[in-house]
Amino acid sequence: MFRVTRCDITDEEVEKFLNPHMEDFGNFVYEFLVPEAIAFYLASGYRSSSIWESDFNMHINSIMDMLNQVNVEKKVYLKIKNNSKKILKMKYGLIVCSEKPLNFIDTYSRD
Repeated sequence: MFRVTRCDITDEEVEKFLNPHMEDFGNFVYEFLVPEAIAFYLASGYRSSSIWESDFNMHINSIMDMLNQVNVEKKVYLKIKNNSKKILKMKYGLIVCSEKPLNFIDTYSRD
C-alpha cells in the first residue's frame, strides 16, 4: 500500500522501508533493464552498421548517457504508461483503479 502522510519520515522508517525499496529497485534496473537496453542497442547498431568501433566500456558509458537524456514525447509516454499497467496486472496482480492519486486493486491480496 501507499504511504499517505506527507510529513517527514523518521530515520528508522527510512532504514526499514525506503532504503530496502530503493536498493531493490536499483538492483532490478541494473540487473535487468540496463543490460537489456545495452544488448539491444549494440545488436541493433552492429547489425545496421550504425555504431562505431570502440571499447565495450565506452559503449556502455555512452548508452548510459543516452538513457539519462531520454526525452519522451506524449504518444510514447502513453504507450509506456499502458504497457506498465499491463505488466502491473499480469506480473504483479495490481490493477490501476485510479491515476490521481495512483491507487491499485490488489488481486493477490489476501485481505
